[in-house]
Amino acid sequence: RGSVGAKNQLTEQEIAYADRVIIAADIEVPLDRFNGKKMYRTKTGPALKKTAEEMDKAFEQATIYQHSGSANSASAADEKKGAYNPLMTGVSHMLPVVVAGGLIIALS
Repeated sequence: RGSVGAKNQLTEQEIAYADRVIIAADIEVPLDRFNGKKMYRTKTGPALKKTAEEMDKAFEQATIYQHSGSANSASAADEKKGAYNPLMTGVSHMLPVVVAGGLIIALS
């Protein structure tokens, strides 16, 4: 997903045509779109370093995903840190002014 969000998201049609879904992620990702699909989850490290092995595991160990219907944990995490990001942005913008003020006081 990165800092700008998810890029190249799968369309509903692509998901409908998929035989199985492989999720290689180190963070929580919303999975409700894949309800009823065979799914295999792994970390990004093994998926990048041992791709062939992970693909074999995906075909052998994939299970049908059933969405629990509970609130999305990814959105809960976003709400949790909702005040942190604006606060840090404010501090970042304020810091040069504080440093400049300190220099002016030191020079006077």
